[in-house]
Amino acid sequence: MEDIAWEKDQTPYYVFPCSKCRQYMYVKTTQKTKKCLRCGRAHKVEHIQDSSELVNGISTAVEVVKARQNELAIQTLGDIPDLRAAHDFKVARSHSTPKEEKDIERGENGFLEKYKKILLKISSLYHKFPLYVIEVMADNFGIPSSEIKILTRSLLKEGIIIKINSNSYRLNVEKLQ
Repeated sequence: MEDIAWEKDQTPYYVFPCSKCRQYMYVKTTQKTKKCLRCGRAHKVEHIQDSSELVNGISTAVEVVKARQNELAIQTLGDIPDLRAAHDFKVARSHSTPKEEKDIERGENGFLEKYKKILLKISSLYHKFPLYVIEVMADNFGIPSSEIKILTRSLLKEGIIIKINSNSYRLNVEKLQ
């Protein structure tokens, strides 16, 4: 019987940034052109040879592209981006007992205290989160949607909730306590 062994891929690849959108990508050294998947710009391999990084193996090429993208994100944004799709966020169901819910103050600030507990729970699960996660959790705790909007606006003004972009928020825990 012949000995079958796995051979490590040693195909040479160039890793380079797109000249238009700065997205990093890789291309085999034997290819003539590479089209950017983000912006569609076509790159001639002969023109990128001098400004690219030569690596061996597809696994290495993918890892180098990821590393360069993270470096670019830190340089541009000051932080590694949270690249998650909206469906990646799962809503944690309330594990409180009816007695715990009765213990929460039901007066003027009753909703506010519940809302703050919800925010603490969400921020323990996610660094950044979309507004609909708050809305679903608040609905589970019996906070009306009209109150959610008022409470969110109020806590945004106080700096407890920080709006990152049109879809994402994060919690300023120091101001919450």
